[in-house]
Amino acid sequence: CDWSSDVCSSDLTQGLQSGMALAQGAQQMQLAREQAAGLAQVREAQIAENQAQAAKIQQDMARAQARNAKIAGMVKEGVSATGITNLIAEFPEIAEHYKPALEQLNAKEKQARFEQMAPVLAAMNAGDKGAVEDQMAKMIGAYNEAGKTKEAEAAQQWLSLFQRNPEQGKLIANVSMAALVGPDKFESTF
Repeated sequence: CDWSSDVCSSDLTQGLQSGMALAQGAQQMQLAREQAAGLAQVREAQIAENQAQAAKIQQDMARAQARNAKIAGMVKEGVSATGITNLIAEFPEIAEHYKPALEQLNAKEKQARFEQMAPVLAAMNAGDKGAVEDQMAKMIGAYNEAGKTKEAEAAQQWLSLFQRNPEQGKLIANVSMAALVGPDKFESTF
């Protein structure tokens, strides 16, 4: 150290080290701020996504309530071909339920399904419970003979539903037929 000057080289070294430490600390603070801002952006994006999902769920629930109210009204007031066509037009997801099973059928199988269901549906729409039960028994027997146990079980469930609640069974039968043949052909046929 040169005592003749006011500044000692060791003081300069200490000052330089302190300055470097301050600069390094400032850089670390800046990095921490940037990381916090990035985390805040990620969190804001998560919140926005959660809000969008909640809004979609609310929208889906409102749609399901509207659909269920319309179905309940149809069951209460009576099922008609026009009502079914309008229901499917307003709520296409109802017929979409049947699509995977129907897509597995070829044209001949679809025609056979139509020929099996048409007399059942006609009897349901006419309110002839005995004819419905007879036609369904034939359909169930045909499925069992062909080894189509899933179809036989489904037809038995359908018959049981019709026996418990004829209008609800009729609604399901009509929607199923409309999904099979398409709403336009359904309305003109039934």
